[in-house]
Amino acid sequence: VVYYYKVTAHKGAQESEQSYHISILALRAPEDIQVSEVVGNDNLLVTWKEDSVSNSYNIYRSDSSGGSFELLGTSNVTSFTDTTADSTSTYYYVVCGVINGTEGTHSKPVEFSRLLAPDNFTLTAATGSLTLHWDAAATAESYILYRAVDAEDGVYEEIAVSGTTYTDTDVLPGKVYYYKVAATRGDRTSEQAGPLSGQAMFDPKGPC
Repeated sequence: VVYYYKVTAHKGAQESEQSYHISILALRAPEDIQVSEVVGNDNLLVTWKEDSVSNSYNIYRSDSSGGSFELLGTSNVTSFTDTTADSTSTYYYVVCGVINGTEGTHSKPVEFSRLLAPDNFTLTAATGSLTLHWDAAATAESYILYRAVDAEDGVYEEIAVSGTTYTDTDVLPGKVYYYKVAATRGDRTSEQAGPLSGQAMFDPKGPC
């Protein structure tokens, strides 16, 4: 947005002629800030919409929404790769446009928390069932349990699980079952924990 200004002098009821106008370009905050993980490492990719006015963009990061934001770097395009992010922290990012060395309005902070695979994945065998348990993953909304039969590298079916325990009763004694588990949040899925393998116990009261 471009704003134009003029000034006049006043003395009593008298007003001078207006000065020559000056213009000031006000940069709006970048929109649609997105943060995503880079496959294969701990880097985070920050992207935003182009505003067609800025010469470049400054990217800031903080460990808390109300904390102090540190300038990470400058980008001449609408993306920036944060190569200093670690594998567990929650980060907040702010982006602003820059023109002729002057910063525009800063965007609102955008939070990013990594979605980690569940810890302490365990399997307990019982008569006619196998029970899987894992610790709750921070920021997870639900989980996907993956199951394959007789081969670790076989075809895994997906079982949606809302909690941190699942008892599989659709098992046959003597068969080996393989399990993996991943955390989910929105359209994101964490890396998988596992695999674990187990066999259901025979019913001692069953036929010999």
